[in-house]
Amino acid sequence: MNADQIVCMVEGRVAGAGTHVELFKSCAAYASLITRQLAAQHADRDALASNAGPGRLVTDAATASEPPCDAARA
Repeated sequence: MNADQIVCMVEGRVAGAGTHVELFKSCAAYASLITRQLAAQHADRDALASNAGPGRLVTDAATASEPPCDAARA
């Protein structure tokens, strides 16, 4: 990430702020978001690699709710 500060918001409230590394370590909602984004990227890459032919669409319908950060509970 190339941001000086990232603000993580959950349900319209600031849940945490800091660098990517700080938030990933201290904010469950941010860590969950990043983890799911990376997993989706890997799944897309794997689906493209294993597709039987062009034009075949592979989708992921899984959804997950954002767990609140510790700071949001205070």
